[in-house]
Amino acid sequence: TPPVWTAGYPKAVNIRDNKGTVVVNMDEPGKAYAIVIFDGATEPNSLQVKAGMDYDTVHILVYDSVEVTEANTDYSIILPGASPETAYDVWVVAQDDETVPNLQTAPVKLDVTTTALRNLSITSPQTNDVFNVGDTIVIRWTAANIDSLYLAAYDYTEDSTSYILE
Repeated sequence: TPPVWTAGYPKAVNIRDNKGTVVVNMDEPGKAYAIVIFDGATEPNSLQVKAGMDYDTVHILVYDSVEVTEANTDYSIILPGASPETAYDVWVVAQDDETVPNLQTAPVKLDVTTTALRNLSITSPQTNDVFNVGDTIVIRWTAANIDSLYLAAYDYTEDSTSYILE
């Protein structure tokens, strides 16, 4: 039989202006697939979600999948490329890891709307200040309040820090 979603899953979390995350959790190992399409587009079937390719007249905006190696464990699929303040339909389907995989008969729809565009304007930063933002950062300072400036960006998806200005 196909895998069964744990109660409350799949779910959309951390919806931002340009991306969101789908968290899946199911009763057996396998694989979960997700597609993003414009809100109100024709509903896909399970095979169309798994394939991640345009169907009928519907254009797939984003497609990704995640290997689920342990039952009853959260796994995330980060879906980038969204536009601010836009409604999308995210469709998710799962299959088990049997020799002949069992695909769920119907995908699950998650309605999401992205947030407004995020930006950050920093005036007179102080020692040890930490700022979090989307894609746009504006920093203003004068020599009167800063001897030196170290600017770094931390990418949580890659678990890495990049030093931009020193």
